[in-house]
Amino acid sequence: MSNYGLFIGAKDHGGLLGDINFDNNAQVMAAAFASGNKNTDITILTGDLTLDSGGMPMKPITVDDIRAALTDIRWKMEPGDTLTLYINGHGGGRIGTPLFGTTDGGVIYVYNDTGEGDDVIRVGDYLSDNELAAMLRQFDGFRKTVYLDACHSG
Repeated sequence: MSNYGLFIGAKDHGGLLGDINFDNNAQVMAAAFASGNKNTDITILTGDLTLDSGGMPMKPITVDDIRAALTDIRWKMEPGDTLTLYINGHGGGRIGTPLFGTTDGGVIYVYNDTGEGDDVIRVGDYLSDNELAAMLRQFDGFRKTVYLDACHSG
């Protein structure tokens, strides 16, 4: 039996209001996961939030990056294996009310700062709870643990 882990988080939240002020959460959690489990396969997505000359992150994490990483892990897994998913970032939303252009009105997890201030979150910079649930359906029948280290995640 193998333990697969996907750890997602920005190295720096870019000075958003209420910044978490703790760098490298994904790396710290991945190291703890590796030290406490045998037969681990770890993927870390952090992106590079260093701003380019236009004030935009150099290599932000995208929803497609998350989807691809989960699909890659799923194809490696065998019966009895376990998935651990950790997402660190800002969270927000109100049930039934669209937020930042989302269509489902649920909770969103923001893992990239646009560099444009608190009220500007571009499509692709957040993952909605419904999108996350859809991505995790491919792991039905496997053990999985999901840690959402963000406001509104409970």
